[in-house]
Amino acid sequence: MLFRSHTIDQPGSLLRIKAAKGMGKTVLLEKILAYARQQQYKTVNLSFLLLDGSILQDLERFLRWFCRYVSVKLNIPYQADFWDEGLGSIYNCTTYFEDCLLATLQRPLVLALDNIDRIFTEKSVADGFLSMLRSWYDNAQTPGIWQKLRLILANSTAAYLAPDINGSPFNVGVEVEIGRAHV
Repeated sequence: MLFRSHTIDQPGSLLRIKAAKGMGKTVLLEKILAYARQQQYKTVNLSFLLLDGSILQDLERFLRWFCRYVSVKLNIPYQADFWDEGLGSIYNCTTYFEDCLLATLQRPLVLALDNIDRIFTEKSVADGFLSMLRSWYDNAQTPGIWQKLRLILANSTAAYLAPDINGSPFNVGVEVEIGRAHV
């Protein structure tokens, strides 16, 4: 447990928790978030099981929902007028996180995305969202505001439609696979 919790102490870190259903992903995620709260990090735990299926069918609608959800959980007023239709939803979501969320936080943000495999069935949403998360991770590898963000992704090994691993965050960061021996 110590190894996994301390991973989020690293600026711009990404932790991937993978296991079969019912193997304890969410419990492990909650323990890591409890550790983060002890460090006085800001935390947001988003279970994709809460996601309304109609939101999942459109990338822009999904990313607006995502920004609003994180804003609400951080008690930061959502700025709907921030969105610039001409710049595209991934750019808008990225600049929203930079300017409206990360720039306002004094402490790191641990963003836990549980049951992320739920979006795999909607290819355009999954491809866009996961490539955006990968770009956020890449941005955090150099000094700057993105180092405040620490990501935790939890997904089931039973997911049938895995994303393109090269354009997603699933081949970077630290992987913990529950139910298998790991370092």
